Amino acid sequence: MNILLQVVLYCLLFTLLVALSFRGNAINIVYFYPKSVIDKVVAFGYTDYKTVQRNKIIFYSSFIVLMFGSLIFIVGSWNEIHEFKEAFIQLNIFLQSWNIFDGLVMDILWTKNSQRLKIKGIKDNEYIPNVIDVIKKRMLFVPVLLVVSFLLAKIIVFIY
Repeated sequence: MNILLQVVLYCLLFTLLVALSFRGNAINIVYFYPKSVIDKVVAFGYTDYKTVQRNKIIFYSSFIVLMFGSLIFIVGSWNEIHEFKEAFIQLNIFLQSWNIFDGLVMDILWTKNSQRLKIKGIKDNEYIPNVIDVIKKRMLFVPVLLVVSFLLAKIIVFIY
């Protein structure tokens, strides 16, 4: 039960990170949108490419430090896992659960149902992903997250 609570907290941490980046304006997180939408947003004068790139770098830098750092802390300190195999398994539970959460909740439910993510002049079908595309994207993340789990497990064993 402890790991289930931790996974929920981990996904909430991710949601908070996205919400802080969003800051009430879809333009602040337009880097999540398809390139065609970014091009239109720039053409409409809502933002520029430099700002989009800066926001993207800030988000992903924060993501790496906060999300991966918290995993190292949760698995290594909170759960007191110091063996590679156990760390690797727990990290996979966290990262694959996050992958599902991000796809179902963030990519499908939030994007489809939030009026605040709409951008004036952009049609919904230009940025709301369909379920099949989300599944394909999430399937591509599975092996990537296995590699991340491997690397983070090595770091945990080294630190703890």
